[in-house]
Amino acid sequence: MVACPDCRAYRPCPLDAWYDHLAVAARGKATAGSRRTFLRIIGEDIGRGVFTTWAREGRMRLAEATAWRVYEEYRDAGQDTSAQNLARYVHVADGRQPRLVAAYATILARTGGEETLERAIKVCDEALGRWAQNTADGWPELRAKRGQLVGRLTRLRGRLSSELDEDGNPIPVRRHHPADPRRVRGRRFGPPGRPGPGQAKSGPVAHQDGLLLRGVCAAVATREDPAEDAEARSSAPAVIVAAAGGRPELLGHPAPDGGQQVGAAENEQQPLHASTSTSWAVVGEPLSPSGVA
Repeated sequence: MVACPDCRAYRPCPLDAWYDHLAVAARGKATAGSRRTFLRIIGEDIGRGVFTTWAREGRMRLAEATAWRVYEEYRDAGQDTSAQNLARYVHVADGRQPRLVAAYATILARTGGEETLERAIKVCDEALGRWAQNTADGWPELRAKRGQLVGRLTRLRGRLSSELDEDGNPIPVRRHHPADPRRVRGRRFGPPGRPGPGQAKSGPVAHQDGLLLRGVCAAVATREDPAEDAEARSSAPAVIVAAAGGRPELLGHPAPDGGQQVGAAENEQQPLHASTSTSWAVVGEPLSPSGVA
């Protein structure tokens, strides 16, 4: 078989592109009513119309080319939702016009999930497998759309490493989580009787009804920076009382192991007016203002 001049010049073959010219005459005058009757996208007869009639009569390629013109009319009129519904119902009616297939695949992959991207790629593969030798302009666009979807799916599943396979392609690195994750920083406070990682002991330990006291001072966990050494900071009385579960009377009992224990009576702060008497019997009555008899 001898290729035609257009095929030798890598242009669309007239045998593949002539349906686009026939669709201009088959469409006739473009009106809103003719768009609705070509393929109904709402109402009772949804998914039926001139398109399905031509498909049953064996004129599917003419119906597909005309459907693309109707799709463009919806887009030019600013009715994007109607155009998307048309692409959907053309695909349901077994129409495989490449530009409409690409539009339908874009709708499927809108959420960006792995399952939706796989479904959109499958739709493109099914259409490309049916018309693999077609030279119309829409098929290279559909292949480009498929490559875009494959790239999105690859980036979603993982990233590329610096290593190359035997063909020179980067090896993808799958995202994963360790089965046994470990903490980078140690816990500041460990359970009673067992300090956390990186936490040092400071003095004897006194346990009483869940109360944990390491002397009067509590050690701070070692910093990640070696220049920052652990420093001892004194615990506030309110913190010690809170550790005792709001029961300050626990602090007055002696420690069972002889450790240093904080007594509630020793640390009790005296009120500011305790050393100054405000009784009139001691201070005396206030003096009268000068000049007043």
